[in-house]
Amino acid sequence: MKIICLVKFVPDTDQYEYDYETDKINREKSTLILNPDDKNALAWALQYKKQHASTIIEVVSMGPSKIAEELKDFIRLGVDQATLISDGLFAGSDSLATSLVLAKYLLSQDYTLILAGTHTLDGGTGHIGPQVAELLKLNQFSNIKSIEEVNEKYTIVAAAQDGEILRLKIQNPCL
Repeated sequence: MKIICLVKFVPDTDQYEYDYETDKINREKSTLILNPDDKNALAWALQYKKQHASTIIEVVSMGPSKIAEELKDFIRLGVDQATLISDGLFAGSDSLATSLVLAKYLLSQDYTLILAGTHTLDGGTGHIGPQVAELLKLNQFSNIKSIEEVNEKYTIVAAAQDGEILRLKIQNPCL
């Protein structure tokens, strides 16, 4: 089984630089941290791998080249592969452009499950997961509280809806 975690490094809210001419955060000069929701997804994948040693985990991130060092840390933690998609042309991409780039890469990969955080500190739109799923024609769930079971055929999750916790089964591959 292969799990891909989509992660984003976001500006540290205490140490960032804003470029008023381009109306963008300068990610090259700002301190970047792993987005908290993405950290949760990666932590779940690493914990799953401890229980299922044959699991392969790949981390995929789109961002500036300086995050390559952070991605190497994931390898030391047990991730099997870390992929950085980086090009100056992608700077300032909105969620759709980001989703298109990520989906293009993911089309060439085999996987059972893609995990992504719901929101980011620097945008909070929650668009990336659903947009990537739509582009890849994958089933997807958002706002997952827990993943209860994963195998090659399906994933069972607990999701919150209107204050209620639902137990849902989704066919793999999924996001």
